[in-house]
Amino acid sequence: FAHDPAATISQAQELWTRISRPNVMIKIPATPEGIPAITATLAAGINVSPVTAILAITIGWVIIVPPFVSWYRTFERIQQAQRQAGLATEVNPILGFVFYLVALYFLPVELLYAQDELNKLWRARSAPA
Repeated sequence: FAHDPAATISQAQELWTRISRPNVMIKIPATPEGIPAITATLAAGINVSPVTAILAITIGWVIIVPPFVSWYRTFERIQQAQRQAGLATEVNPILGFVFYLVALYFLPVELLYAQDELNKLWRARSAPA
């Protein structure tokens, strides 16, 4: 139903009729296909709440995305510091990000990877010139 406005409208009307209570709120996804269904059901006098779906997407975007960006940028900063120190090998930010994804489900291997790369940097900086 989510990608078919006519089916969504039909389903909303059926639920509204079957439940037959004024305090019922039908939720329709605020997708490009859902917008025509939302306007049609509201015009028919059916209580529709697209705000919940929009709010969930917005809050989810604000809460979920920043840690991913932060870890990727952390590995980019390590890489930049390694380049400035003239190290032959550098951290791979994409690999660090993949390790972060693995860490979400299994073990925090991204921490070990980041620490190992930082240790290389510190060893290079403390080595006699």
